[in-house]
Amino acid sequence: MAIVNAYITRVVGLYGYIALFLGLAVEGTGMPGPVQIFFFTAGYLIYQGKMSFLTAWIVTAIGNLVGNIIGYLIASFGGRPLVSKIFRFFGKDESGLERYGKKFSEKGPSIVFWGRLFGPIRTPAILAAGLFKYDLVQYTIFSALGAIVWSLFWLFLGLKTAQGVDILNTVLPNSSYLIVGGIALVVLGYLGWKYYQKRKKNKIVETVEDNILEADSKDPSEL
Repeated sequence: MAIVNAYITRVVGLYGYIALFLGLAVEGTGMPGPVQIFFFTAGYLIYQGKMSFLTAWIVTAIGNLVGNIIGYLIASFGGRPLVSKIFRFFGKDESGLERYGKKFSEKGPSIVFWGRLFGPIRTPAILAAGLFKYDLVQYTIFSALGAIVWSLFWLFLGLKTAQGVDILNTVLPNSSYLIVGGIALVVLGYLGWKYYQKRKKNKIVETVEDNILEADSKDPSEL
């Protein structure tokens, strides 16, 4: 992951807004990846005066919206077999698709908007919208609103992080080790939390399956 982050940082530094647009477009299709590194790199370049905050905001928001529409069209034309393969490839739970299909008729705009802001439901929301043929105009409008808010938040956070690192380096000249150590702790904590959540989910599934098997094995006269 560190190699990927370093590569993204280098590409954004070399190609600027084009790299931002393409990176956010790919992420917008629902493909998981370290998209935040684009915003932190952009924030650093904005702090150095090499990028405009407004332009970077517009580029990232539009790029992400284009990706959202591409993801919608992939699911719409590819159908259930393709979406199922995508879910399995990225380790997503396909059972969530049916829930989204039922909810889109009632809460479509909310699902599309909040799906952009919250990572866990992002990919299912994008693919389910295309799979169940949610109105493309509404999807585009609320995806755009979500992308505008989401891009603004991460770009602002990237800028403030660049400012904070610069201040810390001024106060503590050898603070780079502290920064790297802090980032490493955050990453390890996140990976540990994900592992715990996966173990917890597996235990719940096993318990439910055991209960079902136990109920099936009972003699009908005992029920």
